[in-house]
Amino acid sequence: MGGHRRRGVPARHRRGSQAHQRRQRTPRQDQMSRRERGSATLEATVIYPMVLLLILLAVNAAMWFHARAIALAAAQEGLRAGRAHGAGLTTGQTAARDFLRQTGGNFLTSPSVRAERTGGSVQMVVTGRAISLIPLLDLGVEQVARAPLERWTTP
Repeated sequence: MGGHRRRGVPARHRRGSQAHQRRQRTPRQDQMSRRERGSATLEATVIYPMVLLLILLAVNAAMWFHARAIALAAAQEGLRAGRAHGAGLTTGQTAARDFLRQTGGNFLTSPSVRAERTGGSVQMVVTGRAISLIPLLDLGVEQVARAPLERWTTP
């Protein structure tokens, strides 16, 4: 290699240069790197499952909120039909079940609709289970809609 100059390689990166000799590792640094060998793999095996679990929990929470929205919409739809003048409770229950069948999809499993009339008001209760991506996580849903009965009045 003689005394000729290598093209394209700055002097500070050539072997034997002062800058290169200053950057060489000490025995203590070599010992530390041997102790830390594999630590990135270990960190990854701990962190990645946690990140995946957090993502699954976030998706599960979104599906639970969507199931609650479906149940509330069904209860409100059943309430609109059930509180009309001359309508019975079964009319409201049927309307809520039809709504669940048409728009509920699989987000709300095993839904049930219960209608109650107390005094001058009607109440629709829709219950069910939200689907879950995480095994053994059972998320129940119950939504209630309540309104007064419609009556004809004279001015």
